[in-house]
Amino acid sequence: MFTKAVIATDFSPASERMTALLGGLLPLGVKSLVLFHAARDSAAGKGEDDGGLLDRLASRAANLREAGFDVTTRLEHGDPARAVNAVALEEHASLVVIGASRKSAAGGLILGSTVRDVIRLSILPVLLIKPMAGLSSERRHQRLATRDLSRHIVIGVDASPTAKTALSVLTNLATGLTGKITLVHCAGADGQSAEWLQNQRASLEAVTDGQVEAIFEESGDPAEAILKAATAPSVSLIVLGTHGKSAARAFFSGSQSQAVVRHAEVPVLLIPARPMMDSPERVAKAEGGSR
Repeated sequence: MFTKAVIATDFSPASERMTALLGGLLPLGVKSLVLFHAARDSAAGKGEDDGGLLDRLASRAANLREAGFDVTTRLEHGDPARAVNAVALEEHASLVVIGASRKSAAGGLILGSTVRDVIRLSILPVLLIKPMAGLSSERRHQRLATRDLSRHIVIGVDASPTAKTALSVLTNLATGLTGKITLVHCAGADGQSAEWLQNQRASLEAVTDGQVEAIFEESGDPAEAILKAATAPSVSLIVLGTHGKSAARAFFSGSQSQAVVRHAEVPVLLIPARPMMDSPERVAKAEGGSR
């Protein structure tokens, strides 16, 4: 399902660490990367000259080609969150990848404004690669040693449209995968039964070559259940549905998805609830409605 990804970089240390983990995209089917940077122009004029920025992109692209990807580079000027949507559509990409850089004193991730806006505005799934600062040395070693993002995927499931969309994307992605998938459901969230969860497990098991397990919680907080399941050393990725632009404020003010994003120690794949768009005109219309 994912064949081409836009990699948004700002040349920060977090972006450099992110590129070291991009090899994990290969088992998910990603073959082509668009290494992208949006330069913000200040009131005083442009910052670093375009030639210098293009050289930095070219240097990083060379390393990614050695990892086995077909890589092109793009340099744009303007707001990064809006530019990445346009680039993703122009390049016919199916995934956006960004890195997060800051953690709070309590250990939770603090999303910068650019990262928040990319997630809020994106019309494509967004893979958020988390910083390793603050992780134990054992967990950091696991992250670096196991770069296959398909090794063990955890997904929170319920009967909501957002969760259904995320599960549908994972079902398409799981075809041919050999890694493990863990479904997590809290009955208190929507009243679904253990039998319902087993039916979801069976449907997924029919399309993947890997093991599928289901964790059913009678009660409790869904985010806590997902995070608990994701503490297993083998876990390489969490998949979540998001509410999209229409519920962006709710997403960034204490929702279950935000709690997982803030505290997970592995990359998180965020799936927008709305269908993927396929033309710049539709993107412009969607962005105009979000302002």
